[in-house]
Amino acid sequence: MDKILKKLSYSGSFKNQIAKLKTPYKPNEGKKTDAAHPAIHPTGVIPKELSTDDRKLYELITYRFISVFGENGLLESMKTNLKIGDQDFSFSRKRMAKMGWMELTPYKKAENDSFPSISKNDELLVEAVRSEEKETKPPARYNQASLIRELEKRGLGTKSTRANIISILYDRKFVEGKKIKVNELGEHLIDTLKEYSNKITSEEMTREFETRLEDIIEGSVNKDNIIEEAKVELTSILDDIDKNKAIIGEQLYKSYRESRVVGKCKCGGNLVLIDSPRSNSFVGCSGYPECKSTFSLPRGATILKTTCEECGLPMISFGKPRQRACLDPKCGKDGQEPSNEIVGSCPDCGSDLIKRSGRYGEFIGCSGFPKCRYTRSLDEPAPEVSGVPTSTNKPVKAAAKKSGKTAVKKASSKKSSRKVSKTRKVSKRSS
Repeated sequence: MDKILKKLSYSGSFKNQIAKLKTPYKPNEGKKTDAAHPAIHPTGVIPKELSTDDRKLYELITYRFISVFGENGLLESMKTNLKIGDQDFSFSRKRMAKMGWMELTPYKKAENDSFPSISKNDELLVEAVRSEEKETKPPARYNQASLIRELEKRGLGTKSTRANIISILYDRKFVEGKKIKVNELGEHLIDTLKEYSNKITSEEMTREFETRLEDIIEGSVNKDNIIEEAKVELTSILDDIDKNKAIIGEQLYKSYRESRVVGKCKCGGNLVLIDSPRSNSFVGCSGYPECKSTFSLPRGATILKTTCEECGLPMISFGKPRQRACLDPKCGKDGQEPSNEIVGSCPDCGSDLIKRSGRYGEFIGCSGFPKCRYTRSLDEPAPEVSGVPTSTNKPVKAAAKKSGKTAVKKASSKKSSRKVSKTRKVSKRSS
């Protein structure tokens, strides 16, 4: 640890914090232990090139590592009970008397309330009385952090597996949203398994085996006996699934199909989200091939529960920052087709720039799409190449393509040399 802290002290970001530590360095051990893996910590090698997000993550881990060697903090608390008439009231305050390890990390917010100067049996002046009426609120939905804490509380999984369990639920589309919501597919999956193989959804069985595995690690039980018990339980579960696999498969497939429905098609069929192995997902009609209605989806798009006021199709969320638009890119355009008017040359590849039509109206894009993805809004001014706007630079670019290296070799007069020099300069900027 001394070597790691010494290497980190060479960085200006961590030098001042490490200088505040008392030697010899001694880490403060937490109350909880987990044999799954050691804590993540820096190696002492200062990375040279990191993205903004990677830099924040690295500093979070490093500052937390340094603070482990700090002194304990001291928290002062105050709780006051008041009586106004026959009604009891109370308030509390907290503040840090000694920052300790919290002084070594910028990622920990310290409580620093002001304490009123009052003593026992003091009489206080009531300045105002306010009446508030509130209704009982339902429990907040789990997010990923609170769900991990709940799994830990129930003794399910380990520190190294709980995050992976939640990741699998998202990857397999059983849950969605930052505030976790179980979708129809997830609900039907649990209902089906409870009906035909109740043991596989049992918390008690999972918790029991987690406890037995810990006992094996501690050496307090014979692992062979535990393995034999596990075989009996798992064989029973697999037998139940195998006996009912046909009906389980039918119900899960039906649930999967229902979970992919996003709305109604104009033909009366369902609009279904379809994953394409060759391209992005898209929305198509369940009445295919009789109905060939399809709607493409931008990369990373999410289909929302809300519908378009114009046509009734679902709204989608896409892009960074997130934007909202109708599923139908032609909605609200009254069948108007893009003009494809050529407005200049692409500053990236030299191809024609044309007016295109998208979900938010017309914009300027490169005709070389998808190889070239240059775009700009209609209001954005054209970039200049060698002081010449791209909208008037097309003849020069054409000359560059036509002449190329041969023009450079044959150039002899001063006048032609200038033209070649200008052509070469434009070519380099356009390549």
